[in-house]
Amino acid sequence: MPKVSVAMTTYNGEKYILKQLQSLYGQSYPIDEVIICDDSSSDATAALVEAFLKEKQLFHWHFSVNKKNLGFKANFRQAIAGTTGDYIFLCDQDDIWESDKIEAMLAEMIKNPKIKALNCSFIFIDSDDRVKPLVNRRGYCNGDSLPLTVADGAVVNIPFSLIAGRNFFPGCTMVMTRDLKELYLKETRETLVHDWYLNFLAALVFDGLYFYHCPLIRYRLHEENTIGMDVVLEKTLTVRGDRQKRLAEVSNDEATVTEFLAVAQKYGADRGSKIFYLQSYLRFFAAKKQALMKKSLFGILGLYRQAAIYRQYQSFRSRLLDIYTVVKRG
Repeated sequence: MPKVSVAMTTYNGEKYILKQLQSLYGQSYPIDEVIICDDSSSDATAALVEAFLKEKQLFHWHFSVNKKNLGFKANFRQAIAGTTGDYIFLCDQDDIWESDKIEAMLAEMIKNPKIKALNCSFIFIDSDDRVKPLVNRRGYCNGDSLPLTVADGAVVNIPFSLIAGRNFFPGCTMVMTRDLKELYLKETRETLVHDWYLNFLAALVFDGLYFYHCPLIRYRLHEENTIGMDVVLEKTLTVRGDRQKRLAEVSNDEATVTEFLAVAQKYGADRGSKIFYLQSYLRFFAAKKQALMKKSLFGILGLYRQAAIYRQYQSFRSRLLDIYTVVKRG
């Protein structure tokens, strides 16, 4: 049987941590090791984790507390580096896993050796564990964020052109192979968020990024999330149409893709088409930033010259908000 590891990080998560630990403990497939790294919490998180491990006698679960706060990026890298399994699952502190999450995803990984990173779908819950209904728009799935039509229960390859400019999969939905983990550690970029970077590397180097349209995690949306799928949160027109916020979003993605391009160029001419996609996204980001800064309607409409990228990067509603952002007063 393949060895299964879970890499988990915690930080001031006392409110939800026990539910997540219990959902790991209750998995139908046995977990060989769990690596938990706490980022110097100031609440009762560490005490709760230690008490849970002692009560359940989980000697193969390893818990450590950072002497100083590293930030979520470095802390997740630390947890991932500590794993030794053939397959590594990533875990946040505040979600709830379905009891067959590991069993179901591992079966798909074993069935198809081409898969290097597999992300499952999810349902949203609020701070009280209540399901938040969400209807996927036509042509979308995975929390109304992934611009693909995928049948329930299907496993599909995610083209590089999608993941090159935007991440659609939170890390808590992912399982990866050991060789992807090792590549990630080798090509560390301290400024990059681990989940998008891992998905990018899986698609860039292996053509091995896949999506499993099966909801195997209850993904919690609440105000304390360090990072999250805020694209699906309820937002007013005032917030979503704020020009500075939209500029910041584009600038962040531009910085990420710039680093992706540097990594891609290390792997030579055989990835020329992927390098082209990254360069295309960077041209798109530059044009969008210019249009937002100048509040230029013609500049926003000019983004449709790269219509495929614009559609992949933003929903129709979000593209309308671009127009609203540049034409509104103030």
